[in-house]
Amino acid sequence: MVAVASFSGFRIKVKVIKFFGFLFFSGLSGLFVYYKLFGGVGFNMAAGFFPFTPGMINLFLLSIAFAVAFVGRKQMLVGQSVSFMVGVFLVLFLSGHILVWLGRIKEGLFIGGGVLNSMGVDDLVYFSIYYFSTFFMLLFALVLSVLYLFPIVKVKGPEKMEILFEAFKPLYLAEVMVFVLFYLWN
Repeated sequence: MVAVASFSGFRIKVKVIKFFGFLFFSGLSGLFVYYKLFGGVGFNMAAGFFPFTPGMINLFLLSIAFAVAFVGRKQMLVGQSVSFMVGVFLVLFLSGHILVWLGRIKEGLFIGGGVLNSMGVDDLVYFSIYYFSTFFMLLFALVLSVLYLFPIVKVKGPEKMEILFEAFKPLYLAEVMVFVLFYLWN
């Protein structure tokens, strides 16, 4: 009885996280579209934040990780090798983004850089939201990579695997959204 209650609580927590994840990223998507249509230099700056090639590589790696997780869900079992593969792909995804961030810091695209100082309030607000959302997207990827590389939470049974698969969706949605709106629509 206690195990059933704790499992139900786990399911509810993941559903709440998933709901707010989709709400956050879909709202962000609407904001991106607005600034693409009506924004100024802030959108063009953010659009150049991720180069096209690393973006393609990151999306490819994340797609493979997502596919591996989906295959595990369909078979209703997650072995150590599958968990490790997903974790490795997520770490590669994180590494690609971190390298780009380090390069952009050197170019002065953060606070203190000459370009940001010349922006209007509108563009600064947008740019800050973009950095903020990207940071949490990467944080989510980091948490998931730790979960897959070091299975602290023991996944037993098809129900829990399906819940983990559902919790994985917002990260994939966010990366696809960033790719489409910034790489292809610029």
